Amino acid sequence: MLSNLTLAESKLSSLDHIDFPETLQSLNLISCDTLSHIDRIRNLPKLCRLNLTACDKITHMTMPGNQELLRWFSFPGSITQQEFEKLCLGLPAVEVVEVIDCPGIEDLLPLQQLEQLRILALQLEQEQLSGLDSLTQLELLILTDDLFMDNSYWISELRSSLPSTQVVPGSGLCLGSGWLLLLLPLSFLFRMAMRRKAQSGA
Repeated sequence: MLSNLTLAESKLSSLDHIDFPETLQSLNLISCDTLSHIDRIRNLPKLCRLNLTACDKITHMTMPGNQELLRWFSFPGSITQQEFEKLCLGLPAVEVVEVIDCPGIEDLLPLQQLEQLRILALQLEQEQLSGLDSLTQLELLILTDDLFMDNSYWISELRSSLPSTQVVPGSGLCLGSGWLLLLLPLSFLFRMAMRRKAQSGA
C-alpha cells in the first residue's frame, strides 16, 4: 500500500479531489504555490511526516487528526507567529522540523516546547532567529551558508550556547525538499529509529 506521496509545483488549490489512502505515512507538498486548503489531511491517521515547504498560499493551517504521531514537520511559508506558537503546542513527538522562508515568524521561542526535537533546519533572516540559543535539546542544527559566511562571530557564540549541538551549513535543495536526508549522519537516523522502536514497544 502507498505510504509515501510527493507533489511538487502542483497547481492544485485544494486537496479535496485526491483520494489519499489511510496508509499514507509521509506527505510532501513542495512549492505548491496555489494550494490554499489542506483539510483532507485530517483523514490521514498514520501520517508521521508532513512537508509543506514553499506552500505560501495556505490560509488555514489544518493538521492531521492524530497530529501527536508526527515525527517530521516542515512549516509552510504562509505561517504566522500566532499559528507557529499554536502548532508547537500540539507536536509532542516531533523530532525533525524545517522552517524555510517563513517571513511571518518573529522568533523561535515556541520550539522550546518540542522536547523531542533533535534536528532543526532553518532558512530565515537573522533577526528571526531570536531564541535559537535556548534550544538545548537539539542534536543537529542546519543554517544557511550565508549566515556562516557573513556572521562567523555569531555562529561561534551560538555554538558556545549549544555545546551538545552540531551546527552546520546547508542551503538550496538540501533544505525543504527532502534532500535533508542526505545531510543526516547515519547515526542520527539510527538513533531516531531506535527511539521510535522503544516508544512503540513501551
